[in-house]
Amino acid sequence: WFTGRSSSCSLFPVAYATLPATSIDNQNQLRKMYTELAKDETPMTRRGAATILGPFAAATHAKMAETDPAAAIAIIKVI
Repeated sequence: WFTGRSSSCSLFPVAYATLPATSIDNQNQLRKMYTELAKDETPMTRRGAATILGPFAAATHAKMAETDPAAAIAIIKVI
């Protein structure tokens, strides 16, 4: 069923934000899992991933600013 996968999308920003800045492997794993949900075969799961994209992007950017402020500033300049 897609309901579990679709519902889990809302947990990604919270989970990512609570990770320590030093847990790079866990951050990479969460980003990979999110990408897999965004490419899921069911439309409802993809919709769940798309709905939470903004908050997840904000969480990843905030975490990047903690670990590499120069890279975070460079991303803002591109936007």
